[in-house]
Amino acid sequence: MGASAFHFKKYLVMGSRGLEVVELQKILARGMYLSVEPTGYFGALTRKATMAYQKAHGIAQTGTVGPITRASLNAWTDESL
Repeated sequence: MGASAFHFKKYLVMGSRGLEVVELQKILARGMYLSVEPTGYFGALTRKATMAYQKAHGIAQTGTVGPITRASLNAWTDESL
């Protein structure tokens, strides 16, 4: 089963909460970057998993979901449908 057609719009950082964080965590878990259930809270584990995703996709490892990481995630979810 592919990723949903969710499109990321927010800048996500440590302390962020909500639906976009849940969707990020789902993608990170599917990619084997995150091994815990989605909580909707962007904490240390999500930051570490985001950095692993960024490294695997040739993106600067900031641990935040800014414009470049967001575009990569959106392209990935679109391609997975």
